[in-house]
Amino acid sequence: MTFSVRPKIRERIRIVARELNYRPGLAARSLRARKTNLIAILGRRDIPTTSGLSIHATSRLVSYLHDAGYDAVVTYPNRHREQRHLPAWRIDAAVMQDVYDPAVWTELEQAGVPYVSMNGLWGASGWSVSVDDRDNVRQAMDHILHLGHRRVAYLRGQRGSKNHPSVTIRKEAYLGHLAQAGLSPLFVEGETDPVRMLTNTVVENQATAILAYDHLTAIDLLSAAWQLGLSVPRDFSLVCFNDVFPVAQMTPPLTTVALPGEEMGLRTGELIVARVKGTKSIQSQHVILPGKLIVRASTASINE
Repeated sequence: MTFSVRPKIRERIRIVARELNYRPGLAARSLRARKTNLIAILGRRDIPTTSGLSIHATSRLVSYLHDAGYDAVVTYPNRHREQRHLPAWRIDAAVMQDVYDPAVWTELEQAGVPYVSMNGLWGASGWSVSVDDRDNVRQAMDHILHLGHRRVAYLRGQRGSKNHPSVTIRKEAYLGHLAQAGLSPLFVEGETDPVRMLTNTVVENQATAILAYDHLTAIDLLSAAWQLGLSVPRDFSLVCFNDVFPVAQMTPPLTTVALPGEEMGLRTGELIVARVKGTKSIQSQHVILPGKLIVRASTASINE
């Protein structure tokens, strides 16, 4: 049912609204709008306090959406109150950021909301953009083995999510690469203290190189090395993932596999806009982006 208002009354309402500085509520406005031009970014549980792949990807994604005429909304739902993941207002589509919980995409699919997964997992109707973690590990391990290292440890610290799919993929790729080379793995199960990790791997088990799960782990390991009187790369070489501040500013600057955060955000934006515009003829899209090895002073030949 629709209602019409005479022009004079409509204009009078507008004048009063301006005088009162009235702005229509987002939820109320979305009830009557067929298109809201709102894209929700889901998956955040707290305010990011460290630099990483997701921050750079989200920044580029939001910039792309703005240029395309859309608004991006990020919600931090109170999980103590309810288990709902979608915002209270209508949205045209959603981007799942670092999501690995099936409850999120199940809710989206039941509500009929088109979505793209960015650096996470997805359901039957989802599109996705992710990084090629297996190849990224291959690049790092090829570099380490080329330098002559044969006692190579894989370490992951206490920061970040332990359930993200990259945690499993990187470790499995490390194990597979060593197996192909006929070498034994070296890692510390259940230990997150960097000093104890280095003591176990470098001091007690003579590891000459370490592949760190991410840049935060590598930075913690550099601090632990100083506490133990160890020097990088004299006592062990160190490689990580993510080329974000302060990876290049550390002493020594860290060899790393740079992850394509900005490209991830751009490709995610392109896909979600395509879904909103209703290109139903396009089959589901799954984009996998490569990383790039950047060699710096934290790695050296075993003979140097």
